[in-house]
Amino acid sequence: MIKPRTFIGWSLLFTVVAFSVTTYVPEKDFFVDRSEQNLVFLDRLPVPVFAGLKLQHVQGQPRFDTGLFGNSRSLGVGRRHLSLGKCSYFNFSVPSESLRHTVSNLERLQELGKAPRLALISFDNFELQRYNNPISPFIGQRWAAAVKDLVAGATRDDIGFTDFLRMGWRHLWIEIRRFRMIFGPEAFSAGLTNMFTDEEGYRRPDASASGYHPDGSREAPPPASQAAPEGLLKPVSQQIIAGYLRYDLERLSRLQKLGTRFIIYETPLEPKSAAALHKQPSPQAAQTRRAFKQNCSALKLKCYIAPPRLEDDNGRWNDHSHPPAKILGAYLRGLMRDSQMACME
Repeated sequence: MIKPRTFIGWSLLFTVVAFSVTTYVPEKDFFVDRSEQNLVFLDRLPVPVFAGLKLQHVQGQPRFDTGLFGNSRSLGVGRRHLSLGKCSYFNFSVPSESLRHTVSNLERLQELGKAPRLALISFDNFELQRYNNPISPFIGQRWAAAVKDLVAGATRDDIGFTDFLRMGWRHLWIEIRRFRMIFGPEAFSAGLTNMFTDEEGYRRPDASASGYHPDGSREAPPPASQAAPEGLLKPVSQQIIAGYLRYDLERLSRLQKLGTRFIIYETPLEPKSAAALHKQPSPQAAQTRRAFKQNCSALKLKCYIAPPRLEDDNGRWNDHSHPPAKILGAYLRGLMRDSQMACME
């Protein structure tokens, strides 16, 4: 019979080992000391580890002039797609995250003195209603954010009791997901691979791998098909909570007063879906869009609704909601035209 102390001891040891392996962030900074053409292949890393690599890099660099924040929909846009002059640039995007992670990330960067002077923020098209809580930060940051969210829900007039409960459940769900990421066999196997792969191992892609440039942007393989996505994007149910949206935009407004300017844009859709949903948006998207515009105006934030079509768009998208980096970059150049940053001249 196993003694309780022995069982507890082995359990603690297993927990520490599993946590150390699955959350291991390589000490090597993969975003420095290489040419623009020499890509590094990081797609097999878990999302929190990938986010940790980017944060680790930023901490060791001077404050960037410009940065792009978002998820996989903005991850492909690099310096090569933007007219930045002498401005430094980094793509801070982390796959699978949402605006809520961007806000938390910018607050963390502000604490470190590393928030960029101009931040481009990708907000997923409102037909997608993506508003998940951050999964990348470590447990202390996640729990602190959960407490602040719940306090806001309990004290603000624009957040009802049902929305307060929904937010509480979302934080609980994130913790369940993180538990699975840490203690699942696939996560442990990936973590071991990550720990024992040397730098050269990250430079040998398989045929379908996406490589990263030094500016944090991803170079993806071309679409398997040159045809446009079939059908139209299907709207989803209401997920963005209006009161918490205003709460998050207020957080950005406070950061803007501390010296970071923002350009917040709704991510465009592929041409057919964009045209159809621009003419007849879903009720939930229309409601969110109104709240977005009203709050941005009241808080003096520069915010842009997705256009019905991007210039020079041939419709050859991988799917309905991930814009090709080249045409998204051209769109962002237009939004940045009036940014008045001396380094762009």
